[in-house]
Formats: sequence, C-alpha cells, structure tokens
Amino acid sequence: MKSESDNAIAALVEMVRRETREPLFVDFGLSRRLELAEAETAAECVRAAVAQRPGLGASVESIAGGQAVFLGVGSPLTQSTGVGMDAEVTNEDFARLEDFFFSRGAAVNAETSPFAHPTLFEHFVKHGYRASEHSSALVRRLESSVWPSPGAELTIAEVPPEHNETWVQTVSQGFADSFPVTDELRDLMRLFASDPNAKKYLAFVEGTPAGAGALSIHDGIAGLFGASTLPEFRRRGIQRELILARLEAAFQAGCDFALSFALPGSSSERNILRYGFRVAYTRTKFTRELPSLKT
Repeated sequence: MKSESDNAIAALVEMVRRETREPLFVDFGLSRRLELAEAETAAECVRAAVAQRPGLGASVESIAGGQAVFLGVGSPLTQSTGVGMDAEVTNEDFARLEDFFFSRGAAVNAETSPFAHPTLFEHFVKHGYRASEHSSALVRRLESSVWPSPGAELTIAEVPPEHNETWVQTVSQGFADSFPVTDELRDLMRLFASDPNAKKYLAFVEGTPAGAGALSIHDGIAGLFGASTLPEFRRRGIQRELILARLEAAFQAGCDFALSFALPGSSSERNILRYGFRVAYTRTKFTRELPSLKT
C-alpha cells in the first residue's frame, strides 16, 4: 500500500506532466511582463530602504522602460532591470543610465532580456560593455489549484510582519554555505521582508524553523525568490513544499504565471524545473566598470 507521501509525489508528477504538454510560447509581451515584475520587486526594496535607512542613499529611477536601482556599491540589487522593454533606447536614455550608477560610485550592471530593443545592444557594444553573467528565466503557467499537501511532520506558514526577523534569520542562515551570513545580507533580507507586496513563508519541521522562501506579485506575475534551507534539514523535501505553497498562494491571488531566475545548469535551476517550470529564455547581465579618474 502506498504511503501518504508516495501518493503526494505521484499527484505532483501527474500535475507537472499534465500542465507541461502544451508548449510555452514566449514573446515580447510576456518577457516585458516578467522583466518589469522583477524590476518592481527591486524598486519596492529601495522604497523600503529610503524609509528605513535614509543614510544609505538608496535610489530608484525609471529609465527607458525599466528600473535602475541603487542600494549601495557592491549590493546585488544595484543594477538595472527591464531597460529597453518599451521602445528605442536613445543616446539620452543611455547617458542617464550610466550617470545613475557612475555618479554614485558604482559600476553599471544591466540585466537584459533578449527581447530588449536592438538599440540597447548597440549602446553596449559602442561603450565597451562585457557580458558578466547569464541567468535562466524560469516560467510556468498557473492553471490549477491541485497541489499535494506536506507530510505530517512538515508545515508551511505565511509569516506575519511581527515575525519578519525569524524569516530574516532563517533565510540568511540557509545561505551560509554559499554566502557569508553578514549584517549586510541580513539587512538586504529585511528590505525584502518590508516589501508590502511580498509574502514570506517559513517551513517548520516539528515546530522548528527549517527553511524559508518569499513570493512577490506584480501584474499577475508571481516571483519566487529568497528560498533557502538550513543545512541540517536538507534532503527532506522542504524546498519542494515551499515552492508548492507559493504556487498555491499565487494561483489564489489570480496570477497566471510564476517566475524564478537561476544560473544555467545550477542545482537551483534543476530543482525548479521539476515543478513544471520551463526555461523561457536566457538573459544577460551587461557590465561596465566605473571609469577610473584621470589625474
């Protein structure tokens, strides 16, 4: 006789199989929605930083259809997203983009969709940009609400604002084997936790926090981010349950697509692909370092 866990896994496999039969066609319109949803999530973090940490000098500016974000030199969120997703990128647009970062002492890092207007790529070539990183845009439709429930020992709960710090500590510690758990990392997670459009989730094993993840919703796009599991609780299906809980919440909120980003070929990409996501396209981060001052 199959156990409850076996039945849940079988139901999940059938759900993924059923919902991936129809090809996912990605066009400019869908890519624009995806890129701008992520751009708005970053912009919300900046607005929270402006309110909570005015001395940081955080800033956000709309440029050529996207958002340029500054959260300090060296922050992973100090970059632009969605530039070139509206129309031609003019010389004036590109000069504003560079000035936004260079005037704050930061390099330009521009996350760029392959669907961006061709003029943006012409500017990158003209000004000596390099491709510094690639990432997979992982997307799935949200067409049903049939998600297997976690086992008895594992529970998933949305985090109320008064427990944000527990979420911050859990998600930060879960990254410990990939990133140092620094005050800067915790502060960044606190900014995500302050986003009024973000939902935070904790996974508990017998009442003990074991993993965390977040969900941000913009324009019907559900962005899954901030997922990590504490080392001592890995290989127990925690990330699976966090993914499914967030997909269910996104479906109930009326979203039609879920989105996540991962490095191509990474374990994160493999994990997400198991749950009906597909690689919609590969985007590129174009970088130009801060010009050195001539003396």
